[in-house]
Amino acid sequence: MDNLYELIIKRKNNDNESFEIICKKFEPLILKYSRLLNYEDAYCELKDRFILCIYKMPIEENSFKNNETTILSYIKTTIKNEYINLNKRYEKTVKNQYSYEELSTELTDYSYKRDFQNLLTLIDLRSFLNRYEFKLLYLKYYLNYTDSEIAKHYKISRQAVNKKLHKIINKLYTNGQF
Repeated sequence: MDNLYELIIKRKNNDNESFEIICKKFEPLILKYSRLLNYEDAYCELKDRFILCIYKMPIEENSFKNNETTILSYIKTTIKNEYINLNKRYEKTVKNQYSYEELSTELTDYSYKRDFQNLLTLIDLRSFLNRYEFKLLYLKYYLNYTDSEIAKHYKISRQAVNKKLHKIINKLYTNGQF
Protein backbone atom coordinates (compact mmCIF):
# COMPACT_ATOMS: atom_id res chain seq x y z
CA MET A 1 0.00 0.00 0.00
CA ASP A 2 1.22 3.48 -0.87
CA ASN A 3 1.99 6.02 1.79
CA LEU A 4 0.03 9.25 2.03
CA TYR A 5 2.65 11.26 0.14
CA GLU A 6 2.50 8.89 -2.85
CA LEU A 7 -1.30 8.84 -2.78
CA ILE A 8 -1.47 12.63 -2.92
CA ILE A 9 1.05 12.76 -5.76
CA LYS A 10 -1.05 10.22 -7.66
CA ARG A 11 -4.20 12.23 -6.95
CA LYS A 12 -2.60 15.37 -8.30
CA ASN A 13 -2.01 13.33 -11.46
CA ASN A 14 -5.77 12.58 -11.61
CA ASP A 15 -5.73 9.08 -10.11
CA ASN A 16 -9.24 8.66 -8.72
CA GLU A 17 -8.48 5.39 -6.95
CA SER A 18 -5.84 7.06 -4.79
CA PHE A 19 -8.31 9.83 -3.96
CA GLU A 20 -10.84 7.28 -2.71
CA ILE A 21 -8.20 5.82 -0.41
CA ILE A 22 -7.33 9.28 0.93
CA CYS A 23 -11.01 10.08 1.51
CA LYS A 24 -11.58 6.84 3.41
CA LYS A 25 -8.59 7.57 5.59
CA PHE A 26 -9.92 11.00 6.64
CA GLU A 27 -13.65 10.18 6.65
CA PRO A 28 -13.76 9.73 10.47
CA LEU A 29 -12.20 13.15 11.03
CA ILE A 30 -14.67 14.85 8.67
CA LEU A 31 -17.59 13.02 10.29
CA LYS A 32 -16.39 14.01 13.76
CA TYR A 33 -16.33 17.72 12.97
CA SER A 34 -19.58 17.62 10.98
CA ARG A 35 -21.33 16.03 13.98
CA LEU A 36 -19.90 18.75 16.22
CA LEU A 37 -21.24 21.42 13.88
CA ASN A 38 -24.65 19.74 13.99
CA TYR A 39 -26.30 21.32 10.98
CA GLU A 40 -27.50 19.94 7.69
CA ASP A 41 -24.75 20.89 5.24
CA ALA A 42 -21.80 20.61 7.62
CA TYR A 43 -20.52 17.33 6.21
CA CYS A 44 -20.64 18.57 2.60
CA GLU A 45 -18.92 21.83 3.43
CA LEU A 46 -16.15 20.07 5.35
CA LYS A 47 -15.73 17.49 2.60
CA ASP A 48 -15.45 20.26 -0.01
CA ARG A 49 -12.77 21.96 2.08
CA PHE A 50 -10.95 18.66 2.46
CA ILE A 51 -10.91 18.14 -1.32
CA LEU A 52 -9.62 21.67 -1.81
CA CYS A 53 -6.96 21.05 0.83
CA ILE A 54 -5.69 17.99 -1.07
CA TYR A 55 -5.51 19.92 -4.34
CA LYS A 56 -3.79 22.96 -2.85
CA MET A 57 -1.38 21.12 -0.59
CA PRO A 58 2.19 22.25 -1.36
CA ILE A 59 3.35 18.64 -1.60
CA GLU A 60 6.43 19.66 -3.61
CA GLU A 61 7.97 21.47 -0.65
CA ASN A 62 10.80 19.68 1.09
CA SER A 63 8.98 19.57 4.41
CA PHE A 64 6.23 17.45 2.82
CA LYS A 65 8.37 15.02 0.83
CA ASN A 66 7.82 11.55 2.28
CA ASN A 67 6.97 13.08 5.63
CA GLU A 68 3.71 11.45 6.70
CA THR A 69 3.55 13.42 9.96
CA THR A 70 3.71 16.80 8.23
CA ILE A 71 1.04 15.80 5.71
CA LEU A 72 -1.28 14.47 8.42
CA SER A 73 -0.78 17.57 10.51
CA TYR A 74 -1.47 19.83 7.53
CA ILE A 75 -4.74 18.06 6.66
CA LYS A 76 -5.95 17.83 10.27
CA THR A 77 -5.17 21.49 10.90
CA THR A 78 -6.95 22.54 7.71
CA ILE A 79 -10.09 20.59 8.61
CA LYS A 80 -10.04 21.84 12.19
CA ASN A 81 -9.66 25.46 11.01
CA GLU A 82 -12.55 24.99 8.60
CA TYR A 83 -14.63 23.57 11.45
CA ILE A 84 -13.86 26.68 13.51
CA ASN A 85 -14.78 29.00 10.62
CA LEU A 86 -18.03 27.16 9.91
CA ASN A 87 -18.92 27.12 13.60
CA LYS A 88 -18.41 30.89 13.86
CA ARG A 89 -20.48 31.47 10.72
CA TYR A 90 -23.26 29.21 12.02
CA GLU A 91 -23.30 30.96 15.40
CA LYS A 92 -23.60 34.34 13.66
CA THR A 93 -26.50 32.99 11.61
CA VAL A 94 -28.28 31.71 14.69
CA LYS A 95 -27.70 35.03 16.48
CA ASN A 96 -29.20 36.95 13.56
CA GLN A 97 -32.37 34.90 13.49
CA TYR A 98 -35.57 36.43 14.71
CA SER A 99 -37.04 35.29 17.97
CA TYR A 100 -40.70 34.36 17.88
CA GLU A 101 -41.59 37.55 19.75
CA GLU A 102 -39.65 39.73 17.30
CA LEU A 103 -41.35 38.03 14.41
CA SER A 104 -44.79 38.42 15.98
CA THR A 105 -44.13 42.13 16.44
CA GLU A 106 -42.98 42.47 12.86
CA LEU A 107 -46.05 40.63 11.62
CA THR A 108 -48.39 42.92 13.49
CA ASP A 109 -46.53 45.95 12.15
CA TYR A 110 -47.20 44.75 8.59
CA SER A 111 -50.60 43.23 9.25
CA TYR A 112 -52.35 45.74 7.02
CA LYS A 113 -50.48 44.19 4.06
CA ARG A 114 -51.27 40.61 4.94
CA ASP A 115 -54.60 38.98 5.40
CA PHE A 116 -55.60 36.82 8.32
CA GLN A 117 -55.12 33.59 6.33
CA ASN A 118 -51.44 34.39 5.73
CA LEU A 119 -50.94 35.02 9.43
CA LEU A 120 -52.46 31.65 10.30
CA THR A 121 -50.28 29.96 7.71
CA LEU A 122 -47.20 31.60 9.20
CA ILE A 123 -48.13 30.41 12.67
CA ASP A 124 -48.65 26.87 11.37
CA LEU A 125 -45.30 26.92 9.57
CA ARG A 126 -43.55 28.34 12.63
CA SER A 127 -44.64 25.36 14.70
CA PHE A 128 -43.46 22.88 12.08
CA LEU A 129 -40.11 24.34 10.94
CA ASN A 130 -36.99 25.23 12.89
CA ARG A 131 -36.04 28.92 13.19
CA TYR A 132 -33.59 28.85 10.31
CA GLU A 133 -36.01 27.17 7.90
CA PHE A 134 -38.86 29.43 8.94
CA LYS A 135 -36.81 32.59 8.50
CA LEU A 136 -35.68 31.51 5.02
CA LEU A 137 -39.28 30.98 3.93
CA TYR A 138 -40.37 34.20 5.60
CA LEU A 139 -37.68 36.27 3.89
CA LYS A 140 -38.29 34.67 0.50
CA TYR A 141 -42.09 34.46 0.29
CA TYR A 142 -43.42 37.06 2.73
CA LEU A 143 -40.87 39.82 2.48
CA ASN A 144 -40.04 38.97 -1.15
CA TYR A 145 -36.27 38.94 -0.74
CA THR A 146 -34.32 37.51 -3.65
CA ASP A 147 -32.09 34.46 -3.21
CA SER A 148 -29.08 36.74 -3.64
CA GLU A 149 -30.22 39.07 -0.86
CA ILE A 150 -30.81 36.14 1.48
CA ALA A 151 -27.42 34.66 0.55
CA LYS A 152 -25.72 37.95 1.32
CA HIS A 153 -27.48 38.15 4.69
CA TYR A 154 -26.40 34.62 5.70
CA LYS A 155 -23.01 34.83 3.96
CA ILE A 156 -23.64 31.72 1.88
CA SER A 157 -23.98 31.20 -1.85
CA ARG A 158 -27.17 31.87 -3.77
CA GLN A 159 -27.20 28.23 -4.83
CA ALA A 160 -27.09 27.13 -1.19
CA VAL A 161 -30.13 29.31 -0.46
CA ASN A 162 -31.95 27.81 -3.43
CA LYS A 163 -31.13 24.24 -2.34
CA LYS A 164 -32.21 24.92 1.24
CA LEU A 165 -35.50 26.44 0.11
CA HIS A 166 -36.17 23.40 -2.08
CA LYS A 167 -35.43 21.08 0.86
CA ILE A 168 -37.79 23.04 3.09
CA ILE A 169 -40.58 22.96 0.51
CA ASN A 170 -40.05 19.22 -0.03
CA LYS A 171 -40.18 18.75 3.74
CA LEU A 172 -43.50 20.58 3.86
CA TYR A 173 -44.91 18.56 0.96
CA THR A 174 -43.83 15.18 2.34
CA ASN A 175 -45.31 15.98 5.75
CA GLY A 176 -48.64 17.15 4.35
CA GLN A 177 -48.23 20.82 5.22
CA PHE A 178 -49.23 21.87 1.68
